[in-house]
Amino acid sequence: MTDLAGAALPGQGLAIGLTLAAGLLRGKTRGVATDLAVVAGTNAQAMDA
Repeated sequence: MTDLAGAALPGQGLAIGLTLAAGLLRGKTRGVATDLAVVAGTNAQAMDA
């Protein structure tokens, strides 16, 4: 996700990292691509709200 100038939004990397870490701690066997898809969907929903 980027702002209008195309720069990465603050905290985006942290949010993705925390989501991936949470998946590892829960012992999920999903792939990283699935986790990133979930993050992207959550970000899209937040932007629509």
